[in-house]
Amino acid sequence: MSVKILKDQGQGRTFIFLQEVGKYHDFALQSAELLGARVRTITLECAVITPTNWLELATQVLALLQEQKIRQCAFIGFGAAGALVQHLVLTVPKMVRSITLVDATFRPHATFLQRIIDWFERILPLGLPLRLKSSDFDAKPFAQRIRCPALIVLSEVASPFLRDQAYAIAQRIPSAWVVSLAGDTNDVDEFCNLLSEFESVPVKCPQKNRAEISQVLSQV
Repeated sequence: MSVKILKDQGQGRTFIFLQEVGKYHDFALQSAELLGARVRTITLECAVITPTNWLELATQVLALLQEQKIRQCAFIGFGAAGALVQHLVLTVPKMVRSITLVDATFRPHATFLQRIIDWFERILPLGLPLRLKSSDFDAKPFAQRIRCPALIVLSEVASPFLRDQAYAIAQRIPSAWVVSLAGDTNDVDEFCNLLSEFESVPVKCPQKNRAEISQVLSQV
């Protein structure tokens, strides 16, 4: 399989940590281990996401969760895997309690040409789409349908492109908050404290308490 379980620990409310092979590996495992002291954490690792395998990978993630008999969970997606998380919450919204996206983008591994097209779309009147049909996954046209609480996290090493994407994602998801980590991606304590605070955000109508929640998250 192209998706595998690296670690399953703890019990209680379930948090799914998802990252591609390689990048964010240690950060995800360490964060899951620390958080797993009081909740259940499952760390998943998938192959590098491409235009031809993203749907298969998302299907395998869902199949693994169904095998584990998980009815509802919180997703934490790192890097390009954040695009898979966006697909899953759009596909099976009842299964997803909340999502946290770290250094995420609307689509995995956007090419330079795709980034240029995105930039032109933002400055054109009414955002006139220039993209041709392709098999790539792009959550941007559907992000406004995501209604669960969404935490958009920027690490210290996030590039200007990733920072631009973070605020674009937050602008389109009605119940999203953007937070920048003060430390680097090894600062698992800060990240887990953030996840713990975000866990208390109500699933129903979280935007009603937007100002109050923003204040709490800014103090982590």
